[in-house]
Amino acid sequence: IEDERVNEFEVWQGLATLYSNLSHWKDAEICLEKARSLNYYSATTFHVE
Repeated sequence: IEDERVNEFEVWQGLATLYSNLSHWKDAEICLEKARSLNYYSATTFHVE
């Protein structure tokens, strides 16, 4: 059942990646900051930068 739950960090990370791919840098940065606030030490937040 836990696998079916939406992970908020993954949602923000996914949005940051999407906006980055679309070159919407301000929106990507906002999403990335939110993801970092939830999981600062994740390697994926540094990868999107």
